[in-house]
Amino acid sequence: MVRRRSATSFDRDPSLRANGRIGSFVVVPSGDLDDPFAIKVILGHAGRTATGCKAEESGAAALPGCIFARRALHYVSHTELTLPIALRADCDGVVCRDQATTCVHGSCVRAVIPDPGICHGNACDDGVLPPPDGGVVVSDGGPGDGDARDVDSQSPPSDACAGGACPFLRQNSQAFPATVSAFRLDKYETTVGRFRAFVDASPWVPAAGSGKHTHLPRGLYSVKELAYEQGWAPAWGAKLPKTKDDWNTRLLCMGASWTPSVSGNEDLPIVCVSWYDAYAFCIWDGGFLPSYAEWNFAAVGGREQRTYPWGAGPVDLNHSQFCSNMLCALIHVGFKVPGNGRYGQSDLAGNVWEWVLDSFPPTTGDVCNDCVVFDASTTQRTALGGGFHSAPPTLAGDFLSADPSDYFDLSNGFRCARPP
Repeated sequence: MVRRRSATSFDRDPSLRANGRIGSFVVVPSGDLDDPFAIKVILGHAGRTATGCKAEESGAAALPGCIFARRALHYVSHTELTLPIALRADCDGVVCRDQATTCVHGSCVRAVIPDPGICHGNACDDGVLPPPDGGVVVSDGGPGDGDARDVDSQSPPSDACAGGACPFLRQNSQAFPATVSAFRLDKYETTVGRFRAFVDASPWVPAAGSGKHTHLPRGLYSVKELAYEQGWAPAWGAKLPKTKDDWNTRLLCMGASWTPSVSGNEDLPIVCVSWYDAYAFCIWDGGFLPSYAEWNFAAVGGREQRTYPWGAGPVDLNHSQFCSNMLCALIHVGFKVPGNGRYGQSDLAGNVWEWVLDSFPPTTGDVCNDCVVFDASTTQRTALGGGFHSAPPTLAGDFLSADPSDYFDLSNGFRCARPP
């Protein structure tokens, strides 16, 4: 049985601001097979109490200072289940009218955990809940040293996207329809702190054929090569720095965020990385470099087809880090919360250009069902999202850019994707 607890008021802990969490509540229930279990957690802060939030919830469209979270599941016989519930700042004030939903990164999603058998340790965090339209995907790949990776969404429910894949328009264009299967995309651009662990592991080279989308039966389909993705090629190992000294030389390009030892830059995005560096890191970190279609799906909000990750506008420094009135500087990842995308990723527009798997251009008129536009005969690779020194037009979801695969400078970074 689960004891009823009276509503409790929590004060916000400033030390938790870096990852947006205000508090957490953990329940360890026990019961008989298939018994229903549901819990609702209310957090009051900024002068509000949980009791006051509960009293006002039914008649309010929004309640700043209140965070509500729900979970529902069925017991697994003779199994202790741990149900951690994260209460994050981006759900502050959000009131989900449907009692079967809960807030995750500012959106109301279904609160029912489809498979309670995975609720051991932290496995039942809100990553097991479906995304708002059944589409993507969010994995918290930082910031910091990369040890914490809170998964924020997973596979689409079968009734949301036929066959488990979601349709949308690449570049927001009717000329480039596509479907993508469920995946996870890191919430943050890869940081100096996370990349430092990779450098410390040097010399390290990916195994031949690694880095493929292993959650798909045969990986992504390359519409240029008329074959399924091949993964890491052995010849590419020669493109990677071999020692920590080599990495220091590479990463200390003019204006770089990297420092040879730990510093105050650990939550800045890593820059001065080539396409090969990005691909290798993602493999080392247990993921893969996202395809253009996957990255663009997150940037335009899936079927919402947003102009910018946050919507139609405005384009300002509150939403994105770009060059405005000569204010051109790299900033810590996740700082521009109003500019987060529909699925919770930060900095999809601005801060650094992000490498993706595809050659350039990454769109063709071919059918694109879990596709990649990869051409081994060219070294041009696609980079997306604009950077801290970019003009506003580069921030839109239809903008494309490219650099040679071995190119690196202070504006190129990346984020990784992972299986659902």
